[in-house]
Amino acid sequence: MDNSLHFYRLKKVDAEFFRGMDPYERVRLISLPFCFAIGAIKDEGEEKVPAGLLVASMSNETLIVEWLAVTPEYQWNGIGESLLSKAFQIALGNGIATVQTVIMPEYEKEVALKDAEEYFRERLFTEKTEIGGDIEFMLSEAANASFMKKDNEKEGACRLLSDFTTAERKTIINKLSLIDNAAYTYSPELFIHALDTDISVVCLSGSALEGGILICTADNIIYPLYSYAKSEAVSEAMMKTAIISAERKYGRESTVFLMMRQAGTENTAEKLIGRRASAHLLTASTKEFEKSLKETEDEPEKGGKNV
Repeated sequence: MDNSLHFYRLKKVDAEFFRGMDPYERVRLISLPFCFAIGAIKDEGEEKVPAGLLVASMSNETLIVEWLAVTPEYQWNGIGESLLSKAFQIALGNGIATVQTVIMPEYEKEVALKDAEEYFRERLFTEKTEIGGDIEFMLSEAANASFMKKDNEKEGACRLLSDFTTAERKTIINKLSLIDNAAYTYSPELFIHALDTDISVVCLSGSALEGGILICTADNIIYPLYSYAKSEAVSEAMMKTAIISAERKYGRESTVFLMMRQAGTENTAEKLIGRRASAHLLTASTKEFEKSLKETEDEPEKGGKNV
């Protein structure tokens, strides 16, 4: 790798430097817990220029590459692969078994790759799942959605997490984690302090838990980390409660990142902001990455014997 190339774990103050290669402003996610970004910076004489960017979110089960981009003039020099390698290493260091990446239709227009999916597949991402896609929209879009204006029999069963004690919240989060094995599943100990309890919602039927939306907020971003609903009616009721609470607390100009990565979330999301083109979630094993590292380390020795 070029000695003039350097990799850094980015802080919030670094986000502006990479704005030109991040049209969807995914780097803003580093304001939220469990999200991070790695930047590649190239020394051009006395000038430093952005060369690559990787943004990722992380649970105790999965690391998800939210965005990967390389400045066009520096592509095909191994920068993207180096950024991915660092993400795999972070996953291994945290005992995470899988690394995933989202291939969205609009990303193909921004990332200078002929086939983004093929790029990732060549780098161990072999398992493919079709999903609805991630959506970024303003809170005002959600507040104006048609389903916000109709009655919902489940609404009365929805409660904000702020209504519960800390001990009760831990119990609720633990129950949600046991119900659903989605990527954003955290242990209560990790998760409890990260939540915006004023807009995180659960749906109860007596003592039975029918659903939950657990939400983080930072820097004008509303980011659902986890969602589960027993039915579409439950999903709509919780979403409605969360939107009303968020609008009341933050105003309509806040940005919402909606992660459509679970079966059954597409219908509710479409009612919020309309139908979007489907995306794909690609999955790689960190064990396979570790194995490939070992094979790479062994290659020089094998080659030496054949000279």
